[in-house]
Amino acid sequence: MVWIDRTAITPGVLSMLRVNMGLRQGERVLVVTDVPTPEQWGQFGSDQVEVMLRRAYLARLVADLAREHLPAGKVEFLTFPSTGRSGVEPPDEAARAMTEADVVLAITSFSMSHTEAREEACRRGARVASMPRFLPEMFCPDGPMAVDYEGVAFSTRVLAGLINRSIKCCSQRVLCGILAYMKHLDTRRMSPGAQDAVRQRVVRAVCAGMFQAQAARVFGVSRRSVNAWHQRWRHGGFRAL
Repeated sequence: MVWIDRTAITPGVLSMLRVNMGLRQGERVLVVTDVPTPEQWGQFGSDQVEVMLRRAYLARLVADLAREHLPAGKVEFLTFPSTGRSGVEPPDEAARAMTEADVVLAITSFSMSHTEAREEACRRGARVASMPRFLPEMFCPDGPMAVDYEGVAFSTRVLAGLINRSIKCCSQRVLCGILAYMKHLDTRRMSPGAQDAVRQRVVRAVCAGMFQAQAARVFGVSRRSVNAWHQRWRHGGFRAL
């Protein structure tokens, strides 16, 4: 049995490190996770213990992938006994290691967001991602961490510009422009990854029973494109998109 599909999570993990965390050459990375205590093995149900262990193994794989693929100066993997509750301070060793890193990934079962350890690390300049209850599937191709965040950033900048213009001049025409942009986003200006994601979502929607004309309206693409993508999928699957 494969507990976690390493190949499936690799693109999502590397994208998170490069794009979301902005990892740069020579930076120090700390991946920290919590593991069940001897008491918790008896207190928690077997399913909960398994999920906690799988999450800790995910953290280990994230550290391994960072070492193998990215130009980090140093990658450290650190475990500590689970506190059993969100907001509880981690052990001194973990807190100290967090202040010495440039990038901290806290892939834990209980949140460290509202701890002095996290706050102190941020004060010292660390970029901290508190990731409680993360699951490996979140890094898979259809998971939330596989989103093209650069494409999202592009769309957000465009919308922000339109909104700022509308605030300044209160122009009805500009407000209409915002709605038009949201309904008819030009996928040709998206990154290749974002375009591929749109094509797959359109095809999945049609396969689920949505009419092609409806899919074209919902996703802001032409009816001709929807039909072409669906035909490609029928002959070659998602790889053909």
